[in-house]
Amino acid sequence: MMVLGIDPIQRLVVPRVLACMLVAVFLNGMVSVVGVAGGYVFNVILQDGTPGAYLARLHRARPACRTCGSAC
Repeated sequence: MMVLGIDPIQRLVVPRVLACMLVAVFLNGMVSVVGVAGGYVFNVILQDGTPGAYLARLHRARPACRTCGSAC
């Protein structure tokens, strides 16, 4: 490719790196959705929980604080 005057890094590597970054974002979203759906199925069907209680608890859930580790 160098003989043709084309940079092989620009032509071969950069598109693959960009594609990997895009696919990683979509995979992360898909895994999150599947995890929440799996938790719903486990709670509602296997443990006989109520759908409303699961969704209410999911709505109230907050990530832990990065500085102190508690739900600030």
